[in-house]
Parts: sequence; C-alpha cells; structure tokens
Amino acid sequence: MLVRILLPFLSTVIMALGATGMLGGYAASDISVHAGQDARFDKLMKLDAIAASLYTASYSHNRQAAYSHLLKLRRYMEDEMIHGYGAEEGWILLNEDADNVERALTEGQADMSWLDNVARIRLAVDAMARPDRALWRPYEQLLRDDVSSIRQAWHRGDGAEGAAAAAMLQRMHGHAIRIETAANMAGQQLRMRELMERIQYGNRVLSTMNAHGAGMWTISNREVERTLQTMENVISAIYSGDDGTSYPAIASPAEGTPIRWIFMIGTLISAVLTYAGWRKYRSRPYGIKPLP
Repeated sequence: MLVRILLPFLSTVIMALGATGMLGGYAASDISVHAGQDARFDKLMKLDAIAASLYTASYSHNRQAAYSHLLKLRRYMEDEMIHGYGAEEGWILLNEDADNVERALTEGQADMSWLDNVARIRLAVDAMARPDRALWRPYEQLLRDDVSSIRQAWHRGDGAEGAAAAAMLQRMHGHAIRIETAANMAGQQLRMRELMERIQYGNRVLSTMNAHGAGMWTISNREVERTLQTMENVISAIYSGDDGTSYPAIASPAEGTPIRWIFMIGTLISAVLTYAGWRKYRSRPYGIKPLP
C-alpha cells in the first residue's frame, strides 16, 4: 500500500523540481527579452507623444514650442534601439521630414508647406506605435474617393473634363504625399512608389489631353481608365499588406516555453494522487479493512 503513496510522492517531487528548473531558465532568459522589449516600446510611446505634441504646436502656429518638440523628437530618433520598429525606408523619409521642418523653423519661412511634413511625421510614428489602428489607415477610403472623383470629372462631358480631372488628381496627390512616410514605415515602400508613379503618369496623360484637345480623347480615355483602375488596385495592395518586402511594424514578443506548463500540470496531478493515496492508507492500512 505504501507504494501507492511513495510513487505519486516521488513523481510530485520530480515534477516540482523540473518545473522549478524550467521557470528558473525562463526567468533568466525570456524575462530579460521582455524587459528589453518593454524598454524599447516605452521609448516608442515617448516618441509618439512627442510627435503628437509637435503636431499640435505646429498647427497652433506656436513655432517656438514646435521647435522644442522637434529637438526632443530628434534625440529619440537617434536611438538605435527604437529603430527595431518600422522599415528602413520609412526612417529615411522620417529624417527627411524632420530636416524640412527644422529648416523651415530655423529660417523662419513664411511658407506653411512644412506643416505637411509635420503631418507626415505624426502619421509615420503613429503607424509604428499602433499598426492595426493607425491614423493613416482611414486614408484608404479617402484615396478611393479621390479616384472616384477623378473618374466622375473625366466623364462630365462639358469640354473641361481634362482640367477637372487634373484638379481632382492634384488633390489625390496631396493625400498620397501625406501618408507616404507612414506607408513606407509600414513596409509598403514598393506599392507606395507605384502609386506615386501612377499619379504622375495620370497627370502627364491629362496634360496631353489638355494640350491637344478633343483629338486625343480616344487615346487619353483608354489610358486614364487603365491608370485609375491600376490606382485602385495599388491602394488595395497597400492597405492589405500585399508587398513582398513588408516588415512588421511591431516586433512579436518572445513566446514562453510550453513544456513548463506540462511540468506544472503534472506536479498538480501527482500531488492530488499522493493525497488520495495517503487518505486511503489512513483508512485502510496495508490494504486491510478492520473487522467491525
């Protein structure tokens, strides 16, 4: 009868020691990985907060505060640890945007075009911090609406369709420029480049139409329709992540070792069996039931 107690008891001890070893190893390795990731994520959150403050100060026309936030942004952007987020092409564009903002603020430019760079910075950093619900994602519908507006303007049939479509295309170009850094940061550099090239090509087609009048209608109409369809396909690809060179905006956290749970569950089962055997032994020692 003692065997029924000793075997589960020994199994419990062995399982407990195994679980302790596994957890100890986990604490020595995986926890240090999580700590490094937490530190990097904290820096990303600070960068995101600074980018938001830069955006607010800039659009409030507070150049002094904007410059102060820009300097802070620069310091965080120089930290190599935070470069684990986003794609390299996105960081290149982000630095260019920061350069343009700094140049405008230090030179006191009256032109407010640098605000577009501030918006690009805000969207790009947010794309790293919140990849699944980033601020640049609603621009998908905005770009699709732009394509629809271009198509409607092109088919208005009043003789000014070329100029009207060109105006709508220019508006779309502004929207595409605004999300360019964010899209590159999200790893969609090839698709974003293709969209920009299609916009430029569409502008050339419309310029040709405007220069030569109705005689170019047949050729231009075919090219415009094909260009607009390609734009819609590229927009879908950008926002669906269909890009062979895309990078994860957020690194996946290290996963724990599943086998440690096996040891822990085994320890619990062995402990229950040991307790059950002990109770049975107390009531019937050596398997002999006392006579009444």
